[in-house]
Amino acid sequence: MKPLREEVEEIIQREGWTKAAIDQMSKLDSFIKESQRLHPLSISKPMSYIADSHKVNAFSVTMQRMAVNDHTFTDGTTVPRGTAVVVALESVHLNEEIYPDAFTFDPFRFVKLKEQDATGRKFDIVTTSNDSLAFGHGRHACPGRYFAACELKLMFAHVVMNYDVKIENEGVRPKDLWFVTSCVPNPNAKIFFRKRVL
Repeated sequence: MKPLREEVEEIIQREGWTKAAIDQMSKLDSFIKESQRLHPLSISKPMSYIADSHKVNAFSVTMQRMAVNDHTFTDGTTVPRGTAVVVALESVHLNEEIYPDAFTFDPFRFVKLKEQDATGRKFDIVTTSNDSLAFGHGRHACPGRYFAACELKLMFAHVVMNYDVKIENEGVRPKDLWFVTSCVPNPNAKIFFRKRVL
């Protein structure tokens, strides 16, 4: 909480509650993106969940498409017209070659990656890539991701500034729930908020 608070307080003091301020909150952005990487809200196969034991028992899928023509890949794999095709998120988001120590929540993972990025935007929550598919990718990536990210960062910044937060069984995240084809955070989890004393 401390580094998030320091970032939010310094930026809000300097910029006020503006879009420019929200865009500068890279630690907050990274925290949300890392949460989204490990626990995507997606269309999924309801077989299981990412277990605490680091064993993947199921997979979340994204970018559902229907092949409109037959297509043969360079390795000889053929996808016939009319076939539903999806991307398994865990094959990317939990890939140790892409994200070292991939099963560990590292709140500032993307801040560290951003420090190595010349463009400065490649690792933002709204930027999609072959390595970050929570909002899809390509021309059909979620167009609402900019609005969603701004809303999330505003709400999270407000909470960070004004409340102390604790989960019921501190350090143990309640398991996600599966509803037919969607994976969602457990609605029965108890989170305690206490007005921050300054």
